[in-house]
Amino acid sequence: MSRTTSRVRQLSGQRGFTLVELLIVVAIIGILASIGFALYVNVQARGRLGRATADVRMLTSAISVYSAHMGAIPTTTQGLAVLAQQQTNAQGQMAGPFLNNVPAPPVVAAPPGPRRSSIVPTPTREVRPRLVGS
Repeated sequence: MSRTTSRVRQLSGQRGFTLVELLIVVAIIGILASIGFALYVNVQARGRLGRATADVRMLTSAISVYSAHMGAIPTTTQGLAVLAQQQTNAQGQMAGPFLNNVPAPPVVAAPPGPRRSSIVPTPTREVRPRLVGS
């Protein structure tokens, strides 16, 4: 019997985690997860911004070469698709395509809310210039 009692004493000395300890661990894991998620979203936003900046630089370069060859920038009716085609200028010289493909416009991940802004701002009301002194 003494052997059984000594074993019970050993087991009764071991204790599990209390509810407070478990709640603290869950709270710490939640805080770390929220910090990680915020950093992940920030990296994604910077990546989208970097991609949009690179696309704008590429379009600027292609339009510059196009205007040097053609003597004018593409019109609104022609659009940017004209940069991906071979063109002949007024002197009969052929050049192009100036781009392999036209980049897609940037995509906004979430619809803009009252405190969020989209990449391309949309006017909410008509803005009229005021004359100074009138």
